[in-house]
Amino acid sequence: MTGKATRGECTVCGKVLGKRALTRHLQAHFATGGRGRAVTVVHLLVDTRHGSEYWMHLMARGDGTLKDLDSFLREEWLECCGHMSQFKIGGRAYTSDPEFSRWGEGDLDVALADVLGVGEEFIHEYDFGSTTTLRLRVMGTWQGVAGRLPVTLLARNEPPERPCGVCGRPADVVCVACYEGPHGTVLCDACAEGHHCDEDYRLPVVNSPRCGVCGYTGTAW
Repeated sequence: MTGKATRGECTVCGKVLGKRALTRHLQAHFATGGRGRAVTVVHLLVDTRHGSEYWMHLMARGDGTLKDLDSFLREEWLECCGHMSQFKIGGRAYTSDPEFSRWGEGDLDVALADVLGVGEEFIHEYDFGSTTTLRLRVMGTWQGVAGRLPVTLLARNEPPERPCGVCGRPADVVCVACYEGPHGTVLCDACAEGHHCDEDYRLPVVNSPRCGVCGYTGTAW
């Protein structure tokens, strides 16, 4: 499911911009500061690859952990069946499974400020069967005022256009039994009524790179 570049809305002021423009826009907001105790703040850009239509800008507290970031990514984009996940940072894996940690891998109880520097690019993998791989980049770090939550959403892509493969109207479901593309056939509810595959193979169209994968239903956007 690929298409034209998407735009997103800044959660601070409501302005709608593209992914790159939002990087500069959000950092201008951060530069204004605020009241409260200054902590290390990390600006993260999350997507799947260059030109991806799915992306998020995040603000994370430096004293938050990889576990906090993993939990946020699961809640917003990934969680379907409690699969394992891991980060790969600087040649080292940090995994959600304690058993793997005992085998020499790192666990997720690591402060972000201890492993992430400006310009750092790393990946997050969820589900080692039908893997969804995210790319994360540190767009900036500074001493500033962050929210109480360890990770805060600053901007997110608007839902990509998904035309029904039959009539062209906005699609509602993905039939994962039909592989006319990487994530199956997309259909509106009306056209899905006459579709030949069993209803059990239909998943909702959602604003996530995990759309049409495993049993992911997410929140319909």
